[in-house]
Order: sequence, then C-alpha cells, then structure tokens
Amino acid sequence: MIVENGIDSVVKTEIIIKEVLDTLYHLVDEKQYKLAPYLDITNPHKLKIPLVIDNLENLLGWGYWLGISKPDIDNYSQLYELIFDEPLKLFAKSELIKTSSKFILPKTLNENLKIDFKNNSNDNISLNSTISYSFFKSDSLSTSLKGELSITNNSKIYDYMITLKTVGVNIVKSKVEQQETSYDLNEFINISVVK
Repeated sequence: MIVENGIDSVVKTEIIIKEVLDTLYHLVDEKQYKLAPYLDITNPHKLKIPLVIDNLENLLGWGYWLGISKPDIDNYSQLYELIFDEPLKLFAKSELIKTSSKFILPKTLNENLKIDFKNNSNDNISLNSTISYSFFKSDSLSTSLKGELSITNNSKIYDYMITLKTVGVNIVKSKVEQQETSYDLNEFINISVVK
C-alpha cells in the first residue's frame, strides 16, 4: 500500500456585493435671459445671476457656459450633434481628469457686453477657463452659492439673448452584485494498493 499526500484546488464561485464609486456629470441648470439696450427704460439692461449648485452630495466640481449671441448657441448645438453629449459635461470631464487634449467650448467676445464673475467659494478654477466658460474643482467646505455673474448691456440699440448652462460633478456610491471566483487549496490523501 502506498499513501501519498496531495494538494488540489477547488473552484468556488459566489455572489458578493461590492461598493463602487461612480462619477456623474449633471446639467444642473439651463436658462435664457434677455438684456435690453441701456436706453430702453422699460426692460433691464443689467443682470446679476447667482450660480448655485445644491442637491449634489460629494461634489467634485462645477462649471458654467455663457452664450451671448446666436452664433454661440448655434456652435454649441453643432458641437452637441457632433459628440452626442452635452459639451459642457465633456468640458467638465476633460478639466477634472486632465485629458491630454483640452476641450474648448464656443465663445465670443462682445464689446457691448460687460461680463464679471464674482467667486464666492474656495473652489479652484481650472487653467482653461475663460469669462465665457469656467470649471472649478470643489473645496469640501464650500457653500452651495458658488458665485455671481454680472452682465451689463452697454449698447444703445442692440438687445441680447443670453444663455447660461451650469454643470455639477459628483461621486455616487452604489452597491452591485458581482460573481467572484476563488480557488481553495485542499489536502487529500491518495491510497494506492500495490499487489
């Protein structure tokens, strides 16, 4: 009789629940405003727009895009059709994860419009930001009121349709079921009978 000790692996499959983190990009707001010429005393020629990002836990960053003319809006729409996604979300993603190619949103400057942004937060502005669009990485102690855009129409005769879009980026925790395969090593004894 021959007695041998051996080791063999047994495949074991089980369902486990894992916690995963997802980065979500939200179009928080989209509004249009009309700015009258400053000689028009019946309609406003100045705007003060508070930028508020709330209802998003674990905020990583936020941003805005300002369209000040019809060509801006048209270029933004063409970009949307080209990439099949909201361009402001793609800009936020490229600024957050620092992709090698920087993504640029449509922008124009208009000498009749004076645009100022007052940052009320401790959030850090990205280097690729302009007065027409910006992205900020959020500070954990920052409040939901991020800042205020002030726009003044200095034209005597032209009115402007202003479009403002804001985006928020946050992390959401979720649980997923996952099948996991493991290998258990088992010792066994092999007994052979010798004649």
